[in-house]
Amino acid sequence: MPLTDLDKALWILVPALVSSILAYQFGRRRANEDRAQRAKELATALLIELRWSENVLRDMYLEERPLNFEWYLPFPWFDKLFPELRVFSPETVRAAYEFYGLVLEIQARLQMMKGIPEVSPQDQLLVRAKAGFAVERLAHLFDALTKEGGLLPPVQGMRQVSAGRLPPLPPVIFPEALSGEDVGG
Repeated sequence: MPLTDLDKALWILVPALVSSILAYQFGRRRANEDRAQRAKELATALLIELRWSENVLRDMYLEERPLNFEWYLPFPWFDKLFPELRVFSPETVRAAYEFYGLVLEIQARLQMMKGIPEVSPQDQLLVRAKAGFAVERLAHLFDALTKEGGLLPPVQGMRQVSAGRLPPLPPVIFPEALSGEDVGG
């Protein structure tokens, strides 16, 4: 039986349609893998930043008069990567906003009170309370970022050096450093 025009069209369209669907599925899977990898990288960067900020926030909470001191509470990774939070789940995004919102409130209060000679006990207490709330939110953000695949590198302890004794240098990494060559650009 001879093929009709419809049969011929189907012989052309069906393989084209199947290959299009397969290409779409492959592309979608690849995009999901890329998104998951980016989420892990971003979560790791934020976890490293949060490790340091926890200490600052805890010190601020414990300090009876936190507004009498200068605090260094920057978040370069969060500030730089803020638009990329969309790679995270809604729960992680919410946890990030809750934590960083409190930190921004603390930073604004510190800036507003800067240079005021006599700060009220209520203002001191407000900053301490916000620091405590931020530490609470930090625990939620930590959990969310680890669920996203973020890794926290092991703590690198500070090595102690006694007076007059320097720590030994590690082996040379770049051989030209020993040769005295000018390797500048």
